[in-house]
Amino acid sequence: MRVTHGFLSVLLAVGLAGTAGATVVDLMTLNSSGTLNGGIFVQGGIQPAGTGVFGTFLKYQPGGKQANVQGYNTDGRALQYDEQSSATHTHSLELGDVPLYNCDASFMPGCVAGEQYRAFKLDINAKASDPLVSLDRVVIYDRVAGNLLGGHATEGTPLGGTNLFTGASDTLVYDSGASNRVDLNYLLESSGSGKSDMFLYVPDTLFTGGSFVYLYSEFGIFEKRKAAAKDEIHCTAGPTACLGPQDDTAGFEEWGVGAPTGIVRGGGGSSVPEPATIVLFGSALLGLAIWLRKRLVR
Repeated sequence: MRVTHGFLSVLLAVGLAGTAGATVVDLMTLNSSGTLNGGIFVQGGIQPAGTGVFGTFLKYQPGGKQANVQGYNTDGRALQYDEQSSATHTHSLELGDVPLYNCDASFMPGCVAGEQYRAFKLDINAKASDPLVSLDRVVIYDRVAGNLLGGHATEGTPLGGTNLFTGASDTLVYDSGASNRVDLNYLLESSGSGKSDMFLYVPDTLFTGGSFVYLYSEFGIFEKRKAAAKDEIHCTAGPTACLGPQDDTAGFEEWGVGAPTGIVRGGGGSSVPEPATIVLFGSALLGLAIWLRKRLVR
């Protein structure tokens, strides 16, 4: 497994986080945001409106009412964890299909001016009576093919300090951290499936390996203990206690990418015009040339 030079600082941050205790990003209120190891997590209502197409590439549907969900996207089969087996919803993802954004603090708080970011979006599901869910880990790799397997996480337990993939050409891009988590509230964006609840922005400079992006995540991986049906209280995560939402027992979660490819969005830099814009501009120039020619002929 290769590690990018740009990722060394992230590894250092992970180590420091482990010594200082867990970092919790609280996205349980509208327009909230936070960062974990350089990744920017934003509650779903902030990003500018897109095409309305969710672009699912990883969907979890473990069945039953289990306390945790985990898995990654791939074209390979048989799937290892809680991923839905339909190729429509769980499949490979090429880097060129991940939207690229310029740093724009209006919807990407904490971004670095002049930097560009790859954008992923998350749709969660939960019960209205129990709407809180924890995103306990996000790990992203570059790999050289879209049908690879070989995850080293143990089903039903946190990945911890284990490397998810260990192939010689597997490049670790991003890791939110073994003891960190993001707390989410389903009720904030509960108008149905296919609508994002959270956006994750990852620096584009970290994607230096293969052309296929593999995203692994864990939800509700620590057992939640409840005194009553709606009471979220302490839970045990290793040697320390954790607070807040933990379980993942209703419906499915899905990751998607929705913006058209080849377009740089957001402020802070030059944008690549959309194809439709180019066509319209070209038509206008052609019309102007015809009009001028007629004027000259007269």
